[in-house]
Order: sequence, then C-alpha cells, then structure tokens
Amino acid sequence: MLAVNDYLFLSTDNSLTKLDIRSGIIEYIKYPLNVAFADTLYLDQNNDLFICFVDFSGNAGLLILNKNYNSIDKNINLNLGYMKSKFEKNKLYILSKMKDHTEDGAKFAIVDLRSLQIEQVFQLPVLDTKVQDFLVLD
Repeated sequence: MLAVNDYLFLSTDNSLTKLDIRSGIIEYIKYPLNVAFADTLYLDQNNDLFICFVDFSGNAGLLILNKNYNSIDKNINLNLGYMKSKFEKNKLYILSKMKDHTEDGAKFAIVDLRSLQIEQVFQLPVLDTKVQDFLVLD
C-alpha cells in the first residue's frame, strides 16, 4: 500500500488498485500478462511510481506508472530470481535464492532506478543458515 497525493495504491490480484481518497472512486490498472504477482510499491523524489513484480518463471521485474498514475508506462524484466525486494533511495534491492548450486546459496542485486540498470550483483555463499531477509542501512 502506498499513499500518493489524494490516492491510495494497493497491490491486488491482477491489478493495481487506485483509490481516490476524497471521492472514494476506485480504479483498477491491469497488470501486464507476464506479472504473476506484484510485490513492493515505491514513489521516488520525482514522483515516479515503481512496482516490483514476479513473473511466472520466478524472476523479478519492474513496472513504472505514467505521470498521471493511470496506466503502466514501462514493463522491465530484470532476469533475476526473486525472493524478496526493497526500495531505498532510488535503488531496488533484490534477494534471490539459487537452487541446486554447490557454492552460491543466494544472489543479492542492486538496481538503479534512474538508469534501470543492474549496478551490482553479489553471490552469497551456501551456509547452514539461509538468508531470508535483509535491511538496507544508510
């Protein structure tokens, strides 16, 4: 859920739900067909609204709404496995599990939201303790 101006955005099944707080009018913005489920919502300092999603192959992607917040402007496949994501200061952080790898247990990637490019990828070693969550510190 994300509040933007007079709207409340909710990630729901098959669509982004946009609720006008003043009038109570609800609008549904359909997700593209490649979206299995949408996860995290983020509004940057330029008022661009981003949605991290998972496709049907288990890979992360990024949706960007247009400036009027009434349609999806960009649909980007990041080709990264998905387990968890967080937005922070114009970056998208993605943690992904790697199955059947003997040396690498997980992958951690940083995506720059301005350039829409993957900045860094870290391979996390296989350990007895599995990484399930993360915190981004400044």
